[in-house]
Parts: sequence; C-alpha cells; structure tokens
Amino acid sequence: MNRFHLITLPLVALLSLYVESVVAWPHTLIGAQIATLPALVVFAALRANFPALLAVIILGALWRDALSADPLGLSLLPLTAIGAVIHINRQIIVGDQFYARFMVGAIAGAVVPLLMLLQLFTLGREPLAGWFFAWQLAVMSVGSGLLVPIYFRLFDSLENAFIHPTVAPDPRALRRNQTRR
Repeated sequence: MNRFHLITLPLVALLSLYVESVVAWPHTLIGAQIATLPALVVFAALRANFPALLAVIILGALWRDALSADPLGLSLLPLTAIGAVIHINRQIIVGDQFYARFMVGAIAGAVVPLLMLLQLFTLGREPLAGWFFAWQLAVMSVGSGLLVPIYFRLFDSLENAFIHPTVAPDPRALRRNQTRR
C-alpha cells in the first residue's frame, strides 16, 4: 500500500489540479473555485504514510503555484502545516465517519487560503481580499469538506481494483511443516 499511495497520490493531485484549472463552469456558476489540493492533503495525511504525504504536498504545491498567479512555493508552507498537523494527530481523528472527514476537510479548505493570504501580506503583495473573499472562502471550505469523502471512496475503489489481499498462512500447516523437520 505504501508504493500504491506514493504513485497514485501525486497522479491524482496532478489530474485534480488540471481539471480545476481547465473546467471553468463551477467558477462561473458559483463565483468561486473549489480547491482540490487541501482535500487531497487531508486524505493523504489520514490514510498514507509520511513519504507519500510529502510527495503530494511538495509536487501538488509546486504544480498548483505553477498554474496560478501566485509566487512559486506560496502554497507549500500552508499545505505542509495542515498535512503535518493532521498526520501527527490522525490517531485521535475519527477518520471513518463522514462528519469527521467533512469537518477536517472543511477546516483545511479554510485554513490553507487564509495562510496563503497571510503570506501574501507578509511578502508585501496586495491581494484582493474584500467581502467577496469571504464567499470564496466559504465555497472553498465546503467544497474541500465534500471532496475528502469522495477521495476516500475513490482510493478505496482503486485499492480494491489494484491491490490483492494477502492471505495469512494456515497455522496448522505451519505446525505440520515444523514437525517434519
């Protein structure tokens, strides 16, 4: 499962960022873009090992910044902070319930843009942060919260399709083999 997540998580990050940047109807319909990367980082922090989490954070952040007008590496620190906090505390997060997955994804979907906005202000940039930003933040938060359970279902179905279950050996057969020696 380690190699599976290490390969599929960055590929899903690239695909989701591509779809996010190409498909324009959600942005024109609701006036805000749904951020897919914080939800994927939440999934990776809850389910994958640390190298797979780092791969999706680093590659996803660089790909996201390359496709946006933000400075390169701007989303790396917020995604790393969210991923590290969730990965460290994943034992106390009830990750198998829809409500818990939604709430963790919604919080991540709100914290990442706020941290990016804070970084832009720190860098001396003047981003557009008015009342409309509150609507965009709400849409990104709810969208990210809804995407986390979708990622869990997607990866569960991918794991069922590509990973074969291991069968434990019969303990009686092991005892018979040991007594014959």
